[in-house]
Amino acid sequence: MLTRRRLECLRVLEELQRQRGGPVHYSVLAQEMGISRWTAYDLLRELEKSGYLEAVYAAAPGSRTPGRKQLLHRLTPKGQSALRRPGGEEWQILKNRLLTRIREARDKGRTAKQLLAEFSKELAKETSKLARSAYKLALLIASLDEVEFKRGRKLLSRYLDRSSLPEQGLNLFAGVVLANLTRQAEKLPAMGEYLRRWWEAVPKLSPGELRCLLDFLREGLALEKGLPSGTRS
Repeated sequence: MLTRRRLECLRVLEELQRQRGGPVHYSVLAQEMGISRWTAYDLLRELEKSGYLEAVYAAAPGSRTPGRKQLLHRLTPKGQSALRRPGGEEWQILKNRLLTRIREARDKGRTAKQLLAEFSKELAKETSKLARSAYKLALLIASLDEVEFKRGRKLLSRYLDRSSLPEQGLNLFAGVVLANLTRQAEKLPAMGEYLRRWWEAVPKLSPGELRCLLDFLREGLALEKGLPSGTRS
């Protein structure tokens, strides 16, 4: 199965290939992902066995010893195709879990600040840009439950349903959250920091990741108390 960690490995490897102009050594991947060399090596071998990567013996691009051949890895067509399908099974699992958490917080009257405390530890363990952005988006969705936004939610949902530009729709939503938070100054510092991080993260996401997040936002805004995600009255 292509887990979020393996998918993130593919994304990082693709970017390193682009930067370096060829296949990549596991030590370079380890440094970029902030993991041990042996963890990186094991990840690459797992992806190789699954057909997402191929191993080649060649001189590493930019190596100080150009005549020395090393075991390097590069994406196969299957690996490249996987990167064009953002999220996959692991994304669906995470998305449904976060939607459940938003609905449970709403049903039990928990505030966005309380949800923020719960999410902090989980966020610290995430390395995927898509997953980290989904957590931030879940908090922003939950923050709207603390203000009178019932009518505005419906209007926003209608606009997002018609939007064909994911980044535009996501940034509009963040602007709506900011406008509502300014009416509650005591909540602005904590959530304002997440808004700042959100606006920094959005330009770094791929078009496919942005589409995943826009779909998640649509479902989050459509949630009703006590109903499974995706169910409407």
